[in-house]
Amino acid sequence: MSILVATMNVNQPELTNNLVEQVSKNTEVEHEIMVLENGATEPSSYSTHRTEQNCFFGGGLNLIFDYYLNQTDHDWLMVLNNDLIIHGDNFLSIMLSEAEENDMCQLSPAIINASIPQCYWKQMHMWMSGGTRLVEWIDFQAPMLRRDICDLIKTYPSELLYGWGNDVLTGMIAKQQGLKTGVTDKCCIAHLNSQTLNKGIEDLEGKTLSNQEYCARAEQGMMNYMRLDHERWDTFQSFRHNAAIYYYSFGVSK
Repeated sequence: MSILVATMNVNQPELTNNLVEQVSKNTEVEHEIMVLENGATEPSSYSTHRTEQNCFFGGGLNLIFDYYLNQTDHDWLMVLNNDLIIHGDNFLSIMLSEAEENDMCQLSPAIINASIPQCYWKQMHMWMSGGTRLVEWIDFQAPMLRRDICDLIKTYPSELLYGWGNDVLTGMIAKQQGLKTGVTDKCCIAHLNSQTLNKGIEDLEGKTLSNQEYCARAEQGMMNYMRLDHERWDTFQSFRHNAAIYYYSFGVSK
């Protein structure tokens, strides 16, 4: 069993280098590291792939999927935000063990933001369950995806270029195929949260976007795509509502 661990660097080499070095500590797991320099002018020490122009998160996902599906034979793909803090010695081992044992097509560790505000999607929180919780979708901060779900997706639609909605769409496809999605409380990682956006990011025309401008474009693209189909729109709203009000107590997810 092997895994491709991918991340994207946009002029934050210190964060990206730290992430790679932490994950690489788990030498018991056969893995390959992919660092996509997504239009970066300040590259990481571990660069493997490069684009001249920033393709944003959604476009970067498509490039990672293309490499994973067409140029590797790894069983799993993990895509990590570069601004994550991970105690990496056993990270991949535990994630793979939990995914295999619970037959998950996609799995995320629990997430703690390195700030007072926490992730809006409460299903992503650390609930101290001691195991893996079934959910409908996972926020794409550190998703681990089995090859079959990646093969079903192949490429995300252009409307999701900015990287919002790709995660919910993946959950929808998994549900349609009868595949399971989970968050495991056996792994918990910290997210420094939006470091790339806080530093500023250029659009395809070279204009520097503020955090607010980027999020507005990402939301518009996501909403436009989800509204193209009535059933998709209803499922999308339901998934997001359930994730926001999620509660876990005494072994029961609510």
